[in-house]
Amino acid sequence: MTVKGANEVNAPLLRKPTNQDVTFMGETIKGGVQLWAVGTGVAKSTIYSRMKIPTPGPGFLHFPIGLPDSFYLELTAEKHVERIHKGYARKEWVQIRSRNHALDGMVYSYAAAIRKGAHLLEELKQSTPGTTVRRKKPQQVGSSNGWIKRGGQKKWI
Repeated sequence: MTVKGANEVNAPLLRKPTNQDVTFMGETIKGGVQLWAVGTGVAKSTIYSRMKIPTPGPGFLHFPIGLPDSFYLELTAEKHVERIHKGYARKEWVQIRSRNHALDGMVYSYAAAIRKGAHLLEELKQSTPGTTVRRKKPQQVGSSNGWIKRGGQKKWI
């Protein structure tokens, strides 16, 4: 999944992708890759709020034992502050440490997980036995009616 951060303050977590030309071995491939704009502010807010959850359960973030302190410093290298912009107060993320690679990785990983339907898994877990969870129609990506053709077969994505 090819991603880039969206510039707008209140950008949605994921926008519809745009087709981008790519160059491979000196040849340009028109519309060769889909580029997804990620609303980094929304993702960071979600990640920071989940870091505050004290006990395992829905939304709790799990980390492997033995990660170096530098990982956690990078993960918390930004803070949400209110600034005045053109006479109006607005909240924005400001980097407070020189390295924020762990946070960026977490943001883009979260966006990829949502793209693949991770948010639907939680709905399935929370349903009670004997009930049916209604799933939404698959997100329409890649063509006007939501399917793409690969190898002669039509597949929902």
